[in-house]
Amino acid sequence: MFGKLISLLGLVALCSAGQFSISVEKSGSLREQLIREGRYGQELARIQQLSTGNVSFFDHFDEYYTAGVRIGTPAQHFQVAFDTTSSNLWVFGVECRSQNCHGGRGRRDREYNRTASSTFVAGTSSFNLPYDGGHVSGNVGKDTAQFAGFTIQSQDFGIGTAATRLFGETFDGVLGLGWPATALNGTSTTMQNLLPQLDQKLFTTYFTKSNMHNGTAGGDIMFGAIDTTHCQSQVNYVPLAYNSFWSYSVDGFSIGTYSRTQTETTIPDTSSGWTGVPNVVLAGIVKATGATYDWNHQAYTLPCSSTATLPDMVFTIGGNSYNVRAVEYVVNLNLPNGQCALSLFGTAASQSGPAWILGDNFLRSYCHVFDFGNSRIGLAKAIQNY
Repeated sequence: MFGKLISLLGLVALCSAGQFSISVEKSGSLREQLIREGRYGQELARIQQLSTGNVSFFDHFDEYYTAGVRIGTPAQHFQVAFDTTSSNLWVFGVECRSQNCHGGRGRRDREYNRTASSTFVAGTSSFNLPYDGGHVSGNVGKDTAQFAGFTIQSQDFGIGTAATRLFGETFDGVLGLGWPATALNGTSTTMQNLLPQLDQKLFTTYFTKSNMHNGTAGGDIMFGAIDTTHCQSQVNYVPLAYNSFWSYSVDGFSIGTYSRTQTETTIPDTSSGWTGVPNVVLAGIVKATGATYDWNHQAYTLPCSSTATLPDMVFTIGGNSYNVRAVEYVVNLNLPNGQCALSLFGTAASQSGPAWILGDNFLRSYCHVFDFGNSRIGLAKAIQNY
């Protein structure tokens, strides 16, 4: 798990009780921090050593978004990471004695205490959820959950009692926005219980480059409606590639003189700051941009001054072209000699995971409408001021 912090700034009720927007704030990526400090290779080696072949391809957690959730009676407050690639709600519990549960927060008052809630009901099952670089495990229970003014009685959730080192050092848990098929057996998801209360069974994501250090909002997630303030009116819908998780197909890709036509599965991943592309595509991008591999920082780099002249990356999805500008896929990590990095990584061919992982640079370019009601995803050009 790497980290981009998005913390809740506030909740704005819109139109009716069945739709609401959450403004979010963003901090820098830990992946980028590790590259900047020359420690990324060491961290990759540690993750590879921990991997057992059962690490979920969904949860890269290179970056993440958090919002406030209250659980229990009286309510206990938590900042949980939004994740479109998982489905369950879990928070760290006071039973966890490992420093890994506390991360860099240094706060035990944001860990769930079952004995302090009069509405807690103990479950009979346990859970163990894998992430890149670690896992969290614990017990399942039920309690009252409150989210953005909505109250859900007897919500299933996990109480984390053990964890390997996780990079989410500033969040208290995870709220999965995915489909029931990826939930823990025998549990209902927060979204399952929230959807009947919404005007439309969908949510829209919009993200910007702003971060917590300059004090401006880094985006919005709107539940129950399409975001017409931050997203252009033209929404192109594509069917899900798989009904069990948020996914669709990429039919082609081009950049400069390089092009490739092949239909492959992608996931739009709010927990991945960088975009994953097939290794053969990454080679084409490197050639088209003139980037070279920096072994010290373990990233493809190129002069920051070249950004203005680099070609767009063009994705073909559902018969439409989606351009991502260099200002989105090139990031300034303050590397020596005026070098910037491609915010891309290669993915190996696998039958167990998607060929493409569309991260923050694509999600900033295009709002995503995650439509539960019609089993589809809509893409609309994001309205940006840069």
